[in-house]
Amino acid sequence: MEKKLRKYRAKASSPDIDSSKLREYEAKIAHYTAKAVAMGSPLPQRSASGGESAGADWAVGDRAHCGAHLGLGTVRFIGECLELGGTAAGGRAPLWAGVELDAPKGKHDGKVRGQRYFGPTSPRKGVLVKINRLRPAA
Repeated sequence: MEKKLRKYRAKASSPDIDSSKLREYEAKIAHYTAKAVAMGSPLPQRSASGGESAGADWAVGDRAHCGAHLGLGTVRFIGECLELGGTAAGGRAPLWAGVELDAPKGKHDGKVRGQRYFGPTSPRKGVLVKINRLRPAA
């Protein structure tokens, strides 16, 4: 599964890819990411680029501060969330971090728009944030 994820991520990052192929590859990345999460497999971490160099410094299990209103939590997922959209530099999908918060200040339990990214956690302890917004826990 890791090999397939790497293959489709490499194809999706090609500079001369047309938009229909890009959508196809993004759908396959989402499919294999969800499959890996469901099986409990560790996900291969994509090298971050396009203003998201902070993503290379984070790993599942790290403690993070998600901002004053959310507080501290544990990173449970790192990857792309096609359901949330957005673009990073170069038109690529941004990296997101799924965080299990220490306090119930989140928005979900790890499942967003029908897609499970991590967990399940206790209700309202899960949040997905762009990875460049995370700060190391003090």
